[in-house]
Amino acid sequence: GLAGAQFPDNVEFKMLFLRGTLQQPDFEPSTELVTAVDDVIRLQPELYEAHWYRGLLQAREGKLADARKTLMWLRPRLAERPDAMRAVDSLLAELSTQSDVPTGIK
Repeated sequence: GLAGAQFPDNVEFKMLFLRGTLQQPDFEPSTELVTAVDDVIRLQPELYEAHWYRGLLQAREGKLADARKTLMWLRPRLAERPDAMRAVDSLLAELSTQSDVPTGIK
């Protein structure tokens, strides 16, 4: 926690990296991305955007149960942000039609 408090831009940097990468429709769920998400959530557990990225990564990795769990945790916390809640609902709906590995990969 201390390093995060001293260098909050570390979180900012990781979030820029995550935003830039995960907004590409065909991103690969690399270890680097998973580590970045985990680091951000450890440093700033209330940063809901990072939890959204964790859910996206889990879905892309085919970890559908984990992705659902992440998104279900996140959903009630987005009451003030209907646009974000819609995105979560949309991904949850997509996950509910899938089993095993995501089919959304082009």
